[in-house]
Amino acid sequence: MPTLDASDVIHEGALDPESRVAVVVIRRTRSAPHAYGIDYKDGTRFVLDGDDVWCSWAADSTPEDTATYLLGPVLAYVLRLRGTLALHASGVCLDGKAYLIAGNAGMGKSTTATQFAARGVDIVTDDVAPLVWRDSGAFVLPGYPRLRLWGDVAASMFGAADALPLLTPTWAKRFVDLTADGYRFATGAVPLGGIFVLAGRAATPSVRTLHGHEAAIALLRHASMTHALDASMRERELTQVTELASAVPVRELTAPDDLERAGEVCDLIVESLR
Repeated sequence: MPTLDASDVIHEGALDPESRVAVVVIRRTRSAPHAYGIDYKDGTRFVLDGDDVWCSWAADSTPEDTATYLLGPVLAYVLRLRGTLALHASGVCLDGKAYLIAGNAGMGKSTTATQFAARGVDIVTDDVAPLVWRDSGAFVLPGYPRLRLWGDVAASMFGAADALPLLTPTWAKRFVDLTADGYRFATGAVPLGGIFVLAGRAATPSVRTLHGHEAAIALLRHASMTHALDASMRERELTQVTELASAVPVRELTAPDDLERAGEVCDLIVESLR
């Protein structure tokens, strides 16, 4: 793996409460063209150099741990460096169009997508939703055929946490294999029909349409790796998000406060599209 020349820190994550070490540090070389380094507190390191992505990990980590980083934040950052807008969202395909479910960690993006998957709906992506523009509008590129769930969600939906395999031997998350019988996964780009932003939980779920500036701000909050962008990348992001908010409906969705009622989010999404 190549070493980084003289570099500057462009992002330093929160400190781990036990080790007092930053959870993640991102660096950029001072040379042109730039190379980027991403260091995680567990010793996993990535170097992004042009079209190449290099990685290494500590002896007590596993290749599966590293793949989890690679297919999540690292992939999102590679996309952003290449000028592709990616949202922190899951995507489902309804009536031939992709609908993204965006939200902060723990809000229920993957849970909602899993509920849709159980109903036979095509899944487009989970966690990282890359968007590309074509003559006919915005399209969502497919991710990889897995949905990631915490153990309590897996237990609620599948009867027991160990009903699903672990994502890695060292992490608590589990996954739904979308290549298994009974599930459907989109293998090509799907035209974007709209975006739902999970904004909170309440006894009575609700949905409302966002317009103009409010819609754009909601999307900016859920753009992937936005904290590690430079000024020119932020300017491009603002243009992309503004265009996106004008092109497709953006709706704010409040989910039920009971995990057992997670399927109501799917019902609310389908009903709003009618």
